Amino acid sequence: MNWLSKIMWYITVIPLPLCGLYSASIEAQSNYFVSSSGGNDSNSGLTPEASWASLDRVNLASLNPGDSVQFKSGDTFYGQLTIDESGTAEKPILFTSYGSDGPAVIDGATRSNGDNVSAISVIDQDHIEISHLTITNFRKQARQTSKSSNKGTSDSVSLTVRARGAKSVRLHSNLFNWNPKHPKGRAFSNGDGSWTVIIEPSGNGTSRYKWIVDGVKENLDNDVARGRCRTRLADGSVISGANFTHRVWSPRNGDITNDVAGNCKSADDNKVKANPSDLNAYGILVKNTGRRTLQGFEFHHLTVEKIYPIRAKSKFKEQAFVENTVTGIRFETLPAKSKKNAFNTRDIFLHDNLIRETGRFGIAARHRASNVKGVTGTSLDYDVNFIVLNNRCENLGGSCVLMSGVWQGLLEGNSFIRSGSMVEPSVSVNRGSGAWFFRSKHVVAQNNVAAFSRGHNDSAGIHVDYNNENILVQYNFTYDNEGYGTEILGSNKNIIWRYNLSVGDGTRKVNVARPEGGQSQHPGRTLHISDFAKPNRAPSSDLFIYNNTYLISSGSTPNINLTAGNLLLKNNLFIVEDKAKLGQRVNIDKSWLSDFNIANNGFSGNVSSSLTKIDISPILLKLSIEGEISNADSFAFDYQNVKLTTIGQAIHHPDFPAAGSGIFTHISREPTTDFFGNLISKEHSFIGAGVAAESMHEPARFDLSTSES
Repeated sequence: MNWLSKIMWYITVIPLPLCGLYSASIEAQSNYFVSSSGGNDSNSGLTPEASWASLDRVNLASLNPGDSVQFKSGDTFYGQLTIDESGTAEKPILFTSYGSDGPAVIDGATRSNGDNVSAISVIDQDHIEISHLTITNFRKQARQTSKSSNKGTSDSVSLTVRARGAKSVRLHSNLFNWNPKHPKGRAFSNGDGSWTVIIEPSGNGTSRYKWIVDGVKENLDNDVARGRCRTRLADGSVISGANFTHRVWSPRNGDITNDVAGNCKSADDNKVKANPSDLNAYGILVKNTGRRTLQGFEFHHLTVEKIYPIRAKSKFKEQAFVENTVTGIRFETLPAKSKKNAFNTRDIFLHDNLIRETGRFGIAARHRASNVKGVTGTSLDYDVNFIVLNNRCENLGGSCVLMSGVWQGLLEGNSFIRSGSMVEPSVSVNRGSGAWFFRSKHVVAQNNVAAFSRGHNDSAGIHVDYNNENILVQYNFTYDNEGYGTEILGSNKNIIWRYNLSVGDGTRKVNVARPEGGQSQHPGRTLHISDFAKPNRAPSSDLFIYNNTYLISSGSTPNINLTAGNLLLKNNLFIVEDKAKLGQRVNIDKSWLSDFNIANNGFSGNVSSSLTKIDISPILLKLSIEGEISNADSFAFDYQNVKLTTIGQAIHHPDFPAAGSGIFTHISREPTTDFFGNLISKEHSFIGAGVAAESMHEPARFDLSTSES
């Protein structure tokens, strides 16, 4: 079964529960077993009885395609799992649990020497499967020296250099022996711009060394001339020649920490800025540095929890918020530097995972944009085929899912509960929509539920940011998200928003004290269609918002903001509960009003005339809700109460060009059912997300609770 066939099989056949342990479906070349409670690193690791004991030993192993590494269920493994080999499409490398005592735990905290930036690190490797593990990384202690990917001997020492953007780093010395994992001084990347090499001093005397970054020996002459290395020149820890500068390491003084390529550490510790890596934390970090295309990742049935950095930037400064990348499962692809060397990451399948309590994201894919002619705007400038299916996020400091620079993304059957939560507020952003898309093309978000998003800005159920094209949002249930019911920002093209149910969204109030501190200046809105984009504001074009149902909950007064080109707002149903009002303030950019097609929307309850008067054929109704508003089926009204009778009121459905192919083979070009699964008929048009069938299916109850940690 190939990659795409396997995905479509999961989507159409098996809605998997979040339980059970994995039974390997591939024929592994070698199965390795690891037990922290009963193993020994001197064992062969080939049977449970001869298991290894540590992540350090796993990191030393040379794995081949088809191999598996299985951790004993119930055991906890501290440190970082470094995956530095690749599988193949036919034989991925598998990391999972064995036994019946629940999933094994990989904890990025080392309990000594500081905590790892990521619990699992995958850099420039692919065809990897990770399943049935619990992954955690609540960082408390800064890395004084980067922890090695293996312990080596008691005499081993790690030296670290900071060399952002480097592709290879080595260390040259006159007296060092090299650890077997890093022959001839080959350093390994820590994923945060720093590189570490493990050495074993061959003598007791002082050793000289220098770094070789991308084949070029470091030269600190300029730094010496500026005086930044004078202290270390004076005490002999740096030796300078005509065309070189060596550092000096002494076993009596221990490691030289936070070494910087081309720069010396200040002698005054109070003036040394904290390590930037202290701001980051990841459960799994997959990084593509641009050497080749990476493909074939399947992560499933994982619990990823308590992912927090040591410290966080200000949550109230927009740039600091944007730069926060703390994530449970993250894919990072660096931008192309030339057309010849333009690579992406593709075929990513994340399903049936539970992610809770992170500083910001649950799942994120970010392919940074390039400015290379012939690459920009093509699929090489995006990560391709990113599937997020049947996952659940709870109590995240930010958003559950980010798709940034994704070409063909599918977000289906997920639950986003309490995005922007106040768990660990000192190291969280406390702001976030359930899911959001940025600079992405061809994305479908359907059959998801998003509830209780919070934050002083954004914090919608689903959020289309700017610079997107061909985004289809349908059949989603959003509940009590304080930001917006529908949020679409600027510089987008062809955004289709249909058959969604928004209940109690848009309740945020301004100029009142917030739980996370400060006051919001962004009022809640039922519709927030904005021209916000960078570097310049630019209205979106071809926005199609139709056949959605919006409930405005009692006690709220959400606003309406409409700024776009070629906006269709048609056949939507707005229901306002008692003691609530919709459209107390309606902001419309009148310069674009001629491009609006606003018609046949239904209004029930206290709706501002500023809103109804822009509808060329408003439908005034008196609808009552029977049942709990948290039950979606309470909004399945009898057809006779919401039907359209005028000829020509039916929607001419906009085109989603990617439908029917690739990862979207199950997506039809025109919708065939409403929110409740009833077949759509042009002869029986209605307003809102759907109607009651003669024989209703089981109630669409959503689990909005929080699991026990």
